[in-house]
Amino acid sequence: MTAQARKAIAGSYGTRYVRFVVGDAGGDSRLSYKQIYSNNNSSTAVRPTLSVSLGTAPVTTPVPVQPKPTPAPAPPPPPVSTPTTGTTLRILQWNIHHGGFGTDGKYDPNRVATWMAKMTPDVIMVNEIEKLTGWGNQNQPEVYKSLLQAKTGKTWYYVFAQEFGQWSANGKGNIIFSSVPFTFTDRYALMHNHDRTVAEATITWHGHPISLFSTHLDPDDQALRLRQATEITTFMAAEPETRIVTGDMNAWPDQTSIAQFAKTYSDSWAVAKSKGAATAFSGNSGETKNGRIDYIWYSKNSSVLTVKSSQVIDTRDSRGVMPSDHRPVLTVFTVK
Repeated sequence: MTAQARKAIAGSYGTRYVRFVVGDAGGDSRLSYKQIYSNNNSSTAVRPTLSVSLGTAPVTTPVPVQPKPTPAPAPPPPPVSTPTTGTTLRILQWNIHHGGFGTDGKYDPNRVATWMAKMTPDVIMVNEIEKLTGWGNQNQPEVYKSLLQAKTGKTWYYVFAQEFGQWSANGKGNIIFSSVPFTFTDRYALMHNHDRTVAEATITWHGHPISLFSTHLDPDDQALRLRQATEITTFMAAEPETRIVTGDMNAWPDQTSIAQFAKTYSDSWAVAKSKGAATAFSGNSGETKNGRIDYIWYSKNSSVLTVKSSQVIDTRDSRGVMPSDHRPVLTVFTVK
């Protein structure tokens, strides 16, 4: 780092703005875990520090420099078109069952994307999307991006986190779609159970940075889910506010893994219900699949977000068929 910093000061990189990436260049990252903390971590003991040693600069004889003619001013850059955002932010969470296999057993991404567009979300957080696997044999992140753009007339952006943490590989995973560009993206592989990951992104909405996280917890082991929830909440604690985390948590609200999230995050459905603003449909009280297991959480320390409403969507057609074995949940936030 010292050698690189000296090169930066000397101008060897052609700019005084230099970024350093700290990483493990060895084998599989799942076998060589390292924790790196940001400078806004709640514990000052683990924040990174920068030490600068100043020496005496050598004395040199200045060389006269002939003034150069003043160049003509550069033409102004063309205006940049950026998507506009309002004071409401619509977040959709949906497990789409291997990328679009309905309760009739048929694979139909168009059916899923039609419903997505109908719900007019600004951000879509998805579990069980597949990239070139036997479930559909398609690059589903690109398929859904194209379908959403055709159905909404908007440009969509995404970050995909493959389930084994092999970021460039094919496979199942979690994805975040956004109708506005990302200002930051990242992915995180859980140490507890290596086929669980987190997709991370940041957007700017109504002038505020919003940190987004999409994950999917273990379906079989309650104790493992608690360890995963603990690891995820610890990881996210070092990330900037305001934070929204969604996913198929495979746990009902009374389980320990959900209690772990509830320490620092508010359940948007429960908040909406306390306001009389949570809606579902006849025979449904918020269940997304065999109970309420899909969640949209937001950080309690956020002063930016307020829950306006939350809804579990009835996606059954006239035959009672759903495009996925999960029901989507949509929360509308007011952004101050």
